[in-house]
Amino acid sequence: MADFVSGFRLTDRGKKLQAAVEAGGKLTLTRMQVGDGAIESLDDYNEATELVHSRYNVMITSTEQVGTSVKVVGSIDSAAVEAEFYPKELGLYAKDADGEFLFAVTYDGGAQPVPAKTSAAAIEDIFQIWLAISDKASIEVVLPTDTDQIVKMVQNNAIKSIDAAEQADKSESRANAAAERATKEAQNAAVSAENASLSASEAKETASSIAETTASDVQEAKNQASAAASSAQTAQEAKATAEELYRCFCVDIVGPPASAMNEADLFVAPGAAAMAAMKR
Repeated sequence: MADFVSGFRLTDRGKKLQAAVEAGGKLTLTRMQVGDGAIESLDDYNEATELVHSRYNVMITSTEQVGTSVKVVGSIDSAAVEAEFYPKELGLYAKDADGEFLFAVTYDGGAQPVPAKTSAAAIEDIFQIWLAISDKASIEVVLPTDTDQIVKMVQNNAIKSIDAAEQADKSESRANAAAERATKEAQNAAVSAENASLSASEAKETASSIAETTASDVQEAKNQASAAASSAQTAQEAKATAEELYRCFCVDIVGPPASAMNEADLFVAPGAAAMAAMKR
């Protein structure tokens, strides 16, 4: 933002109008203009008909008369600025019998930049200039009658409006896109939650099935072990029975062989087969 503390300088033509205003005439202001030209001193503007390097026309938004001073205010929105610039020059245009001209100028060599419309730091730069006038003076503000100047001022405001509309449209598009992404993400989250629930249920069922199968296998193993033990017992008993039958067959029925028999064997109670072999 510019800080025009160096006062203002009336151009030579401006001084003539000022004299007429001091005598009770009317001061008709038309517009402001900002520029980024460089000067050595305010004296450079004495015979000037325009700024050193004008950039943008600024519409006067208000005037306030306080005694013998009047404050003239205008502003420019960075949304209408194509490229960043330093508003060092501020000109005030007025109108006399011969038409519109550069009435007064002020200068600020240390002005801060006005960013371009593409910058994220959008601002509205306010400009003001204080004029010393007679308390008899009458101040009015009118739009310029020059067609080119009117077109430029309208274009500036149109650009500002168009850019604002485009930004609003882009913001709406971004908001819609963000809402759509959020909806899809919510849907994906719901599907993931459902899948997770199903997976948990399936895992639970699988674990339960494995547990049941394991318990069944353990019981089957126990049953098989019990059956094996029972089979072993039965086999042992069968072996004992077979041995007993064999003994009975060999001793009680067949008896020892005849060659092993003698008189003493008679007391052993040989079997029928042994006795027959001895012919006794």
